[in-house]
Amino acid sequence: MHNADKTSGPLIIQCQGENRIWKEVLDLGTPCTFPERHVQPGIPGEGFYFIKKGTVRLAYTSLAGQERIVLIIGQDSLFNEIPALKSQVTPGVGFHCIEKVEAYRFPASLLTDTEFISTYPHLISNLLQSMAMKSAMLFSHATEGIFSSTTSRLCQILLSMARDQKDSGLSQTDVANMLGVHQTTIARAVRTLRKQSIIGRFTKNELQVLDEERLKAIAHGRLELNEEK
Repeated sequence: MHNADKTSGPLIIQCQGENRIWKEVLDLGTPCTFPERHVQPGIPGEGFYFIKKGTVRLAYTSLAGQERIVLIIGQDSLFNEIPALKSQVTPGVGFHCIEKVEAYRFPASLLTDTEFISTYPHLISNLLQSMAMKSAMLFSHATEGIFSSTTSRLCQILLSMARDQKDSGLSQTDVANMLGVHQTTIARAVRTLRKQSIIGRFTKNELQVLDEERLKAIAHGRLELNEEK
């Protein structure tokens, strides 16, 4: 898990598999399918979902239509659990399907059902642990925005993508949205990293890391890289 320690791992941008044990109660849920690019608002009390297959991204969309990606949530993970417990709407927050998603919807009432809680305490414990991890990720994203440079934060995301060793579905535009900066800022930083032979190709479907040690050094603030103007 990422923290302020400069020797820590890469910034976590993707959750996957944290709630696998919820498979044992899928019979209590309702199967549902969301098409690619579907947007599911975080509606209080609506219910929460277990992803059987596919990927969604938690995002915030401003009144001006600008999207800020917060977190990628993959297979065997729960999502919408916080809105399920809330009584108020958080404007602009929703889950965007990166691809077709097969899921199970659980009623929000399940999380306050004393009989369910007493029968499946290990599931509630797992849910609390995954919610705590997501909260730590969000805090990490917020503090990194204050104390780290854009290039450092970009390198942290690249490390996370390389660590996962699978397609995260993030393009340069997505990373710009995630960091809250202009796309040209990310493009300039990527160009500098390429010129320094630290990374190669970086597209939505491919990331080539050529010098992982220097990438880590920049991500952790041990090395500064002068960006091209």
